[in-house]
Amino acid sequence: MYGIVLVVILIVMGGAIAYIGDKLGSKVGKRKLSIFGLRPKHTSIIVTIITGILITSSTLAVLAMTSENVRVALFGMEALNKQIQETEFNLNTIQAELDNANQQRQKTVAELEKVTAAYEKANQDIAQSQEQIRALEVTKNTLEQAKTALDAKVATLTEEQSVREADIERLNILTEKLNKGILFVREGQIIFRAGEVITNVVVPYTDNEDKRMHMLSDIVYQANKQILERLAIKEDIEVLWLSQAEFNEAMRQLSSLGQKEAVVRIIAAGNIVYGEPVRVQIKLYPNHRIYNQNDFVYSEVVSVEKGDNAEQVVLDFLADVNEKAIAKGILPDPIRRTVGSMTGSQFYDIVNNIENLSGKIEISAYAGDDVNAAGPLRLNIYVKTLN
Repeated sequence: MYGIVLVVILIVMGGAIAYIGDKLGSKVGKRKLSIFGLRPKHTSIIVTIITGILITSSTLAVLAMTSENVRVALFGMEALNKQIQETEFNLNTIQAELDNANQQRQKTVAELEKVTAAYEKANQDIAQSQEQIRALEVTKNTLEQAKTALDAKVATLTEEQSVREADIERLNILTEKLNKGILFVREGQIIFRAGEVITNVVVPYTDNEDKRMHMLSDIVYQANKQILERLAIKEDIEVLWLSQAEFNEAMRQLSSLGQKEAVVRIIAAGNIVYGEPVRVQIKLYPNHRIYNQNDFVYSEVVSVEKGDNAEQVVLDFLADVNEKAIAKGILPDPIRRTVGSMTGSQFYDIVNNIENLSGKIEISAYAGDDVNAAGPLRLNIYVKTLN
């Protein structure tokens, strides 16, 4: 805006100078003035020139006095050009530095990207390492658990070995005592068959471990007495041999049966002959009611004629009753697989009754009293003729 004003002032002043110079020259020409002996015409021209110079000088002086920009334009142009050149040089220098800085920035950005990629890869490696560490910790824990289990197993095996060594020592002592207790023996004669039941006892439930141990120990002691009586040995010696491991297992089984009675059977572990310890095993079974007194057990219809083998008919019927009772849950004798008992008089009464009949008859068996799994099953047998 300031430049426009200045241009307008110069235009106006130029017009004014021209007008004043013209007027002044005209007046000098009309008066025919002469300077330095010059002709009036030439004097008029000189006056006009001088006037123009004075007016222009005055104008420039006034403008220079009133405007710093005019002073700079008139007297400081070289300095301004020099300053402009210096400024352009500085600008170029700064631009070069800026370009260099941009290059450095791009290089730094590239390095930063590399560092970032390396950092991310390092994080991935750390995550993988942590995962491997966790896997190794799991493996370590598994190995420690396996080691603990193996240590426990070794301890158990060591304990079992100690128990077996004690059993062997006890068996040797028992054999020595048994040989001293039996004075006259028949070598090779079997006194117990493998699986033969030596004693069959029902024990009540108790949650007291000491009581359970006392009951089992007493059953083993009573079985030993029965063996001594069977061998006609008067001395109170130990002839029954049961390993400590089997006794401990029986204790565990007795505890696992819960709140139930248990049938405890001591059976011969093999064929036992005179002169050797009676090796036995303990078998435990849960005991529960199978039949109440007078419960129906089994019946069948058969055809008979007088003179038939009535005894075989009764035996076949009793065999069927026996299998039915075993299937119901009564524990059979391991050798004979029988579950009941019948007196000879009762058996022959039934046989005699059938011998006098002919045609179709129904034979029925009922429980003579309450029967649990331990048995034995006593029967009431009825024979009825069918028309």
